[in-house]
Order: sequence, then C-alpha cells, then structure tokens
Amino acid sequence: MIPGLDIGPARPVRLRHGLATRPATTAAVRVLTGADEAALGGNGPGGEHWVTLVLATVVAELGGSRPEPDELRALSIGDRNALLLALVASTYGSLVEWVLDCPSCGERLDAAVDLVELLGDATHAPSGPRPPEGLPAFRLPTGADLEALAELAPTAPDPAEQARRLLLDRCVTAWHTVDEATLAAVETTMAAADPLADIELLLSCAACAAPVPAVLDPAAELAARLTPHRRLMTDVHALALAYGWTEPEVLALPAPRRAGYLTLVADGEAWDGDR
Repeated sequence: MIPGLDIGPARPVRLRHGLATRPATTAAVRVLTGADEAALGGNGPGGEHWVTLVLATVVAELGGSRPEPDELRALSIGDRNALLLALVASTYGSLVEWVLDCPSCGERLDAAVDLVELLGDATHAPSGPRPPEGLPAFRLPTGADLEALAELAPTAPDPAEQARRLLLDRCVTAWHTVDEATLAAVETTMAAADPLADIELLLSCAACAAPVPAVLDPAAELAARLTPHRRLMTDVHALALAYGWTEPEVLALPAPRRAGYLTLVADGEAWDGDR
C-alpha cells in the first residue's frame, strides 16, 4: 500500500450564480486520480454530457452538500466552466500556455494564462451595467440547455441558427414577439452576466503590439490533459515494478504525483519509505 497517500484537500470555488433551488454559491472540487482519468477518457472527452459526468465525478460539495447530476446541469455555463478551470488548476497546474501567430505581423507569440487569477477576476467582477428597460424575461443558459442543443440534428440547413432558436425557446420568454435589436440586447446582457460562459482573451503581440484574440475552452483544456489509456498502463507497469504497488494503488494517484515517482525511478532514486 502507498504509505500516507493524501491527494490533498478539495479546492474551494466561488460560483457567480449557483442554484435557483437552494443556496449554493460555493463548491469544492477534488483532483482527478488515474482511475478518474481512465473512466473519463474512456467516455469520449468533449460535449456537455461529458462535462456533466466530469463534474459529477469531482465536485465534492455544492452549497454544503454532495450535488445531484441534475443540479450540476442546472448551473449556468459560466459556473460549470469555473468548476472545470478549478479542476484543471488543481490537478495539472494553473498555467495554460499557448503558441499563437499574430494576425497582424505573423510573429509567433508565446502566451500564458493563470487559471487561478482568471477565476478570481471573473467571480469577483462587478455585475456590469443595468440591463436596458423593456427586455423580455430571461434566464441564463445552463448545462441542461447545452445538452439539449447537443441533440440537434447536425444536418440542419443552418445549425447555428437552429441552436440559437432552441436556446431562445428555452431561456427567453415570448422571444418571438420582440424585434431583433431587443433579442441582441438580451444576448448581450446574458453574456455580461455570465462572463465565464464564453472566455475570449485579448492578448498583445510583443513585436507589433497588435491585439491577438484567444479563446479558452475549459472542457478542451481538460480533455487535452487527460492521460491516455496506454500511458496509464505504462505508469502502472513501471510503478508496480519499482514499488510493488497494485494497479488500484497506482491509479489512486493524480497524474503529477505519478510523474514525480516515475522521475525518481528513471533517475535511479526510487522512493524508500524507510529512509
């Protein structure tokens, strides 16, 4: 057995909106273990149904109690993204790095974003200006709404417009009775109220100072970091040989912890619990 195994406390996350059914503006997210990576990677990373599965796996508490899957679906898109960003930061580290090409001068740009800072800025940001008068009643889109969008037929003549109409049907009261300018105002108000729903960053080119847009997709960032099944098997094999640990014991470790032990093994300095 791995002596003194402790994967650390769950990371607290402040939610901007929480639940409408009960007080729940705080949550806690635990790190992913190898066993979690095996299960989630095998379920095909990507899509809102997969995001709900991820959150059901790692959200240790929501508003003081263990959440039901339907409560996780009922969270706003921005709140779900906040939980995903906290998960990536806790399990794999808070720094996200990109290599981008400047659209103005073509210079290669090395960019980095600290997810912990991004979370703090977004969840503590002011709510923004008061919405214009005369808007129809609306609510923010949730995970359940995006799951419904995922069921749309991809062969529709205009998939984007079909998705927009379904979202309006679900979130905006009597939207058919207002003009396009009013609908645009509703959508702008929604975006301002839930800033992590669509994370668009504006970086600056070091060579020409031109703005360089970048989109941060929390689900994609998580999926890109999941350890592939073959690599998990290799980790189990190497650590079992070095330490005599069983497969469940190795898979109880998060990826960075496994990597640390594998580095010791590769350097000929395998950890000895008696030293």
